[in-house]
Amino acid sequence: MAPKNLGTITVDDPVVVITQPQVQAQSDAEGDTVASQTDSSASAKTEGSGKKTSNSEDKAGKPGTWFWHKMSGKVLFNRAVVKLQQVNQQGEQESQMLLQDGALDLALASDTLNLNLSLKTGAEQAEGQIKAVGSAHLPSVKGSLLDLMTADMEVTFTDVQVAPFLALAPAESSVPQGQAILTSELTVKNTEGGNLVLRGPITLKEVDLTGGFLAEDHPQLEQLAFELDLQRDEQKEWRLPELKMLSDFGSVDLQSSYGKQGLQAAGKGTFDLPVLLTQLPGLFKVQENLRLENGIASLAFELTEQNKVMHITADATVEDLAGRQNRQPFVWKSPLSLSLNGSMTGKEPEVDKLVLKADFLDIEGQGNLQHFTLKAQQILIKQ
Repeated sequence: MAPKNLGTITVDDPVVVITQPQVQAQSDAEGDTVASQTDSSASAKTEGSGKKTSNSEDKAGKPGTWFWHKMSGKVLFNRAVVKLQQVNQQGEQESQMLLQDGALDLALASDTLNLNLSLKTGAEQAEGQIKAVGSAHLPSVKGSLLDLMTADMEVTFTDVQVAPFLALAPAESSVPQGQAILTSELTVKNTEGGNLVLRGPITLKEVDLTGGFLAEDHPQLEQLAFELDLQRDEQKEWRLPELKMLSDFGSVDLQSSYGKQGLQAAGKGTFDLPVLLTQLPGLFKVQENLRLENGIASLAFELTEQNKVMHITADATVEDLAGRQNRQPFVWKSPLSLSLNGSMTGKEPEVDKLVLKADFLDIEGQGNLQHFTLKAQQILIKQ
């Protein structure tokens, strides 16, 4: 019979190397995966060892118990290192330090797991740090871990440079590359029944990104800050009661949920148009001869999914618009407003009503990709 007390297992100087596979023209595999290997040069000191397998269900149909039930012990990792191995432009293998000075203290007793983890970012980066401290009460009876266990954890990122972590994404992915410094304090809680909460601030500073979904755009922002509140309830439905974003180009408030009825979302935002369009000209298809010098945009929207049809309601307003086009100045003193009611089935949009209004125009439209009509109530052109 396996021992109940595992004692203390200590691993010194472990090294984990993450290797990025080379992109091949043809591959029989469905997709490349990131392989990892562990340098086993670490020394290990073990005070007692053993393994207990879980009990199988008995003839009466009672669920078995997990292998950790009534087990106790401690695992210590000291001076852990994580490296990324890549192929450079010359085709040579080179490694980059991702994380170093890792320390893990993992203790199990009375079905309670206590965790204390700390890591520092690589030597070539700023002195960033990652910490995770918390505990989880593990279920003794087999079943869904998320539904049966309780957990409470604090995860902290302090001045972590995200560049080497973005580099982990495959070259053909939509993940942009570049630099940003991450600071965050997240709380993770899970109660019996599967109620999961992830909450806390996330801040990115000195953002400098390009590629991926950004394509040729190259936004450079002083700060991009989020206030996250993500929840999962007993019905396994996800809710986002609040997501706030604040950046150089504006602010956004978003609420959403996703469950059996589909996606439900609502939000509002205010944007500094000259900053937004300067940072993301490709995304918004900005003409090269257009330069905005002033302008504030406000947006409010609601999304409701019913029977696989997404219903959309949106209202947008642009005020104090001024700039130059073909080096000629223009000023719109009156606000420009747009209202939209429509739906989306698959990739087929249907506009029930589109209204565009300003002092000099009043236009309504409706239709789809095959047939769309516009009706002008008023268009005034001043010479």
